[in-house]
Amino acid sequence: MFRLFLMIIITFLFSYFASAKNSVNFSGGDMRFYGSVVNAPCSIEAQSLHQSVMMDQVRAADFPSRGSWSEPKTFWIKLDNCNNELFHLASVAFTGSVDTNDPQVFKAGFGADSAKGMGIGIFDSKGELIIPDSAPLSLYPLLDGKSVLYFTAKYRSVSEKVVAGDASAAVNFSVIYQ
Repeated sequence: MFRLFLMIIITFLFSYFASAKNSVNFSGGDMRFYGSVVNAPCSIEAQSLHQSVMMDQVRAADFPSRGSWSEPKTFWIKLDNCNNELFHLASVAFTGSVDTNDPQVFKAGFGADSAKGMGIGIFDSKGELIIPDSAPLSLYPLLDGKSVLYFTAKYRSVSEKVVAGDASAAVNFSVIYQ
């Protein structure tokens, strides 16, 4: 008798939880996967491929004259799965909008609230300024496995007066193997 009662309870519970009217459907979303297949001695780590370099806030008054620099902000490009059988060195070219007042730095600031008189310079691991949109001069050794290429960025005043505002810049890079 107990088995019959237990069987009825189990059947009732099973049918209750399995019924469609007790199911809950949630709306879904979508996913996008980004990536690429490369024919290169290394792949660029995903975080390096599309990174944001968070520059520090600086005061306009900290730039007393044209050509003044801010403190550096370090960033890097990580290369993964490197195979240095054919290529032993890498260099990096940076491209983007160049400041019209100073072609040695990238234009800083977007939109109506952008800073005026400010650019961003990029330096290699030796502290040498990398000229925008030019052939790279610095060579980095490629290590089997992982290689990390270090750089710094600095704000530079490109006019006598700096006006506060957004000082962001969009810069692209290309890794060149030798």
